[in-house]
Amino acid sequence: MSESIADRLEKLGITLPDTAAPLANYVPFVITGKTVFVSGQLPLLNGELQSTGKLGADLSVEDGQAAARFCALNLIAQARAAAGGDLEKIARVVRLGGFVNCTPDFTEQAQVINGASDVMVDVFEDKGRHARAAVGCVSLPRGASVEVDGIFELAKAQDRRRPAMVSYKRIDHVALHVKDIEASKAFYESHFGFETYFEHDTPKGFNIAYLRLEDTVLELAGYEDSPVRGFHFCLETDDFDGAVSALTDAGVEIYQEPHKTAARAPREESWRRVVFKGPDGELIELRG
Repeated sequence: MSESIADRLEKLGITLPDTAAPLANYVPFVITGKTVFVSGQLPLLNGELQSTGKLGADLSVEDGQAAARFCALNLIAQARAAAGGDLEKIARVVRLGGFVNCTPDFTEQAQVINGASDVMVDVFEDKGRHARAAVGCVSLPRGASVEVDGIFELAKAQDRRRPAMVSYKRIDHVALHVKDIEASKAFYESHFGFETYFEHDTPKGFNIAYLRLEDTVLELAGYEDSPVRGFHFCLETDDFDGAVSALTDAGVEIYQEPHKTAARAPREESWRRVVFKGPDGELIELRG
C-alpha cells in the first residue's frame, strides 16, 4: 500500500499552517475544471509574517530558501482547502511562480525558490515536479522577502452544478455581535435566565461568551472595533470536510477559512470551524 500524503507530512515533521486570508480584493484560489490557481502566498505562519527584507542586502540565500518554504506550505494549505480538505485529490503540482525581494545585482533567485520547489517534491514526490519561474522584484507586500503562487491539477473536475449533499445535525448556536460583552451577559442572564458557561478570547483579541438556556445556546461576540455587526448562526455537522467541499464546489463564498476552534466541551477537542457568506452577505458558521 502506497504512503498517503498525510503520513508523508507527518514523517517530514510538517504541520500545514492555517490558510491565510487575502490581503486585498481577491480570493485565495480559483477552480476551473480540474485546475486550481492559488494566489501568491507570503512566508506566513498562521497569519504572522516570518521573513522580511531584501536578498542581497539584509538576507542570505539560505534565509530566502527558508522564507520560500513557508510560502510553499501556505500554497499546499490553500490547495488542500480547494480540494475539500483532501490532498489525495491533488493530481499534480503544475507550476510555481516565485518572486524574490532583492537588490538589482542579486542573481540567485532560482536558488531561493528552490526552497519552495523542494517542499513540493518532498510532499507530493513525482506529482510535485513542476514548471517554474523565479524572478527578482524591488518590493513585495508587507515587505516580505519572498512570494510564491501556484497552479495545481485536481484528480477530478469539480462539478459545481450538483454539489454533494451533506447532513447537518442541528443549529449549534445563534451569535449576536455586541459592543459591551459584560453588559450583554448581564442583560441576558438577568432578564431571560441564560447562564454563561464558556468564555474565551480569539487570536484577534475578540471576546467570546457562550450562554445556555436549557438546550439553546447563545454566543455573544464582542466586536467593539470591528465593522462586523448583527448576528450569525452556526450549524453542526459530522462531516466537516465534506460540508466545506460541497459548499465550495457549489461556489458559496468563504468568509473565514477553516481553522481549529476553542473546545467548549471534551467532544469538541478536534473540532474546526469555517464561516461562509449567504446570498445577502449573512454569515453562516459550520462546526464539526
